[in-house]
Amino acid sequence: MAAPGTELVAVPAPTWQTAAVPETPTLLVKFAEAGGAYLTWRWIHDDGPGPFAGMAQVSAAQVDAVRDTLARAVPDTLPGESVADGIDRALLRGPFSHPESTATLARDLGQVLLSADLVTALRQAPARPLLRIQPSESLTRVPWEMLLVDDATTLDDLADVTSSAPSGVPRHRVDGNPDGPVVAVIDPRIPGQSVASALGSVLGRPADDSPLAVLVENTPGLRPAVAGYRDLARRTDIDREWLCRTMTGAFRLLYVGHVSAAAATGESVDAALHLCCTDDSGAHRPLRVDDLLTGDYRFPPRTALIGCNSGGDLAHPDGMGLSMAALAAGAQLVTATRWAVPTNRALSRAGDLGDRAPLEELVLAVDAAHRGADPVGHLRQWQAERRARWYDGGLPADTPLLWAALTTTI
Repeated sequence: MAAPGTELVAVPAPTWQTAAVPETPTLLVKFAEAGGAYLTWRWIHDDGPGPFAGMAQVSAAQVDAVRDTLARAVPDTLPGESVADGIDRALLRGPFSHPESTATLARDLGQVLLSADLVTALRQAPARPLLRIQPSESLTRVPWEMLLVDDATTLDDLADVTSSAPSGVPRHRVDGNPDGPVVAVIDPRIPGQSVASALGSVLGRPADDSPLAVLVENTPGLRPAVAGYRDLARRTDIDREWLCRTMTGAFRLLYVGHVSAAAATGESVDAALHLCCTDDSGAHRPLRVDDLLTGDYRFPPRTALIGCNSGGDLAHPDGMGLSMAALAAGAQLVTATRWAVPTNRALSRAGDLGDRAPLEELVLAVDAAHRGADPVGHLRQWQAERRARWYDGGLPADTPLLWAALTTTI
């Protein structure tokens, strides 16, 4: 990665006593690319954004280095690679394959992307702040939470870190009842796809002793209403009409399954969820972002989309992928993933997982966070615990390819 060298533009810091500050101070950081990258930050007050508190610049060479380093770090396939090649590269040889190389990556990214003035602003906040980051196209894979601001401090030690939707995303907010129904779409069976195919099972054969069985046991108002986990996962009746109808009035959506990101040369509205839908000929018909935006979909206030690149909206110039579509259709926050999430079978290529099911652990962590009063804080704590376990033991089941993939957009 290129040597750090951000060029800082000094701007007077805000005076806290002169503006109405929310109970949780909120700092909005925006990156924009024009050759290199420019970042600005400003505090959000009760009456809207305050004046710019600071600006900095990252060189084009550094932006390219960050983008290329992360492309090699995650399982998404590079040109000429098979899916297995991408998984092996990320798990066995990439920066996320060993704790030492992970720490080096976190330090290098922090030095390049986090201005010292920005860090100072966070440290001087009167209470623990909320940091909302809107990345530019090349920076959508950055795992901001784990970046090191010094040898011992990560960014999420200083603030609760979320992604921020662009101001141009329309808002049709749905105010749901926290005791309202929970829609769970768990590894739906894709028409015409065998278990071992590219759109085959994500979680494997459903079993009564699956860790995800607690979703049925501990979720009043679960939709679909089922007696056991075997009736919840790998269903064949979860299509777009069912989803549109069932999300109405719900408070949460938990989707775990296949997601197709839009092609680099296409439009972000081509991103899609894979349900049990078929067209008139009986072939599988993905549920595209364009369908969500033009249909009568109302997403629950808390939405989780756990699938490959479900949170990569801003990698495209138009930036209207699955997460933004969910926000535009009613969600207040969306937890998604920055890159392709490896399955348990894929993770086992790096070593024995023991009796653990890491992907199910991630699903349950997101579900638990969305149940509580502070989903961002709850998920931050889980990620911090997994990060500590990874640095201490380096077990494949604790790989950052899982926990660092999660991002919540508000």
